[in-house]
Amino acid sequence: GRGHVCFHRSCFGEQMNSNPTVSIVVPTKNEGDDLEYTIHHLLANSSSHEFEIIVIDDLSSDGSGADAQIRYTSHPAVTVVRAEEWLGIGGARRLGASLAQGDVIAQVDSHTFCPDGWLAPLVEPLRWADVAVVQATIRSPPGVGMTLNGFSMEGKWIPYSNRPAGPFEIPIAACGIHAVSRVALDAIGGYDDGMLPPFGGEQEELSIRAWLMGYRVM
Repeated sequence: GRGHVCFHRSCFGEQMNSNPTVSIVVPTKNEGDDLEYTIHHLLANSSSHEFEIIVIDDLSSDGSGADAQIRYTSHPAVTVVRAEEWLGIGGARRLGASLAQGDVIAQVDSHTFCPDGWLAPLVEPLRWADVAVVQATIRSPPGVGMTLNGFSMEGKWIPYSNRPAGPFEIPIAACGIHAVSRVALDAIGGYDDGMLPPFGGEQEELSIRAWLMGYRVM
């Protein structure tokens, strides 16, 4: 007879080991000192997992990308790649993901402070094979994911004050900081290259596609 398809996490089981490797992709364009601030705190505060940092410089003209390339040229955990053409943030995220070697790909905006211990709770839910994307709690703007409202599909932040304790499901993982399982990303077809720069809605599209293919977004 016809087989039963089960999307409950007890049917999926765990998809990765207890200490997965993480590729942290940092798309950047003309972020000035904020880029160095972001990289510095990523290096200092990401010790819970073996990690690499991939900075995608989307043709910055303020020298920040070039400065990072000089500063970290010999650092074993940091790679700075200058795009050959303007990509927009979605294109920069796609390029970074294509270069990533980790079991998990974390996307971090280049004006972000990641405190000590930020990485472990972001990665932990991805150990379940039915979780594709995990959004970090963001304090500015304060939110824990997004909804899409009305026929305009306008994004609206879920208020930080509404968050329950522990990981929980959300409709849309927003920009800023999110992590995605490489296994799940490959299964749903990766970041869509049809999203146009500068802001093509790639994160909303990825979240919806994950839901449609039976994954959870948290």
